[in-house]
Amino acid sequence: MQAGSAAAPRLRIRDIQVNTAPLLAQSGNPTAAWAAAALSAALQQALVADLAPEDASAPTLSVRVNAIILGPVGPEGMAIDTIKGAATLGGRSTRLRATTFYTPSPVDQTLVEQALQGRVTTLAAALAQTLSRKL
Repeated sequence: MQAGSAAAPRLRIRDIQVNTAPLLAQSGNPTAAWAAAALSAALQQALVADLAPEDASAPTLSVRVNAIILGPVGPEGMAIDTIKGAATLGGRSTRLRATTFYTPSPVDQTLVEQALQGRVTTLAAALAQTLSRKL
């Protein structure tokens, strides 16, 4: 092994907390509830290798969702959706933002709530991947 080529120590996270209070104030429910559930699951999946619930010295990852913007479908037949927030781990904070593209299907017009929930779930997964890369 060459000098300076040692692998960085693995990130350890004791717990993940998702705060959607700012989103609740902005968008209300069910959007905030969908985001909380979807983001919690997406973060667990994206960070599974880093989770160490038995490690009392590992910090808790706190993720706050500040806003979700579901864009209108434009003339090109798609919408740009955005999620904004922040994450804190071990006293270090970072801003987060993820963008996804939504193309409606004909069934979305009759299943509007399911379509909206799907858009929120897709944004939550994108945010979890963004955070995973930043950590």
